[in-house]
Amino acid sequence: MRMLPRWCRWKSTAFMATLAATQALIAASPSLTFVYVSGEGADRTGNSRQMWARVKGRTENELLAMPMTAYMFRPCSSEPSPAMSPPVTPSDAPCSPSPA
Repeated sequence: MRMLPRWCRWKSTAFMATLAATQALIAASPSLTFVYVSGEGADRTGNSRQMWARVKGRTENELLAMPMTAYMFRPCSSEPSPAMSPPVTPSDAPCSPSPA
């Protein structure tokens, strides 16, 4: 069996699975409010040279066209809060210059 190209598998997961899951949720709960975590640089016009940006943008467009309240969230980066970070032990502590 021939494997699909990596971009095609990614598109299937990022676009088709998202829409299928959303349609199932709408059927179960018509008053659904949906929050989609997209990504900085998503292109809803479809003109980007980057495939991932076009796929994310198309996904946003399709979600916004569905009969539900939808919000698109485009984080540019995320970092864990100090409470979520694992503790630093002496063996993995950052190196610091020796005192002179």
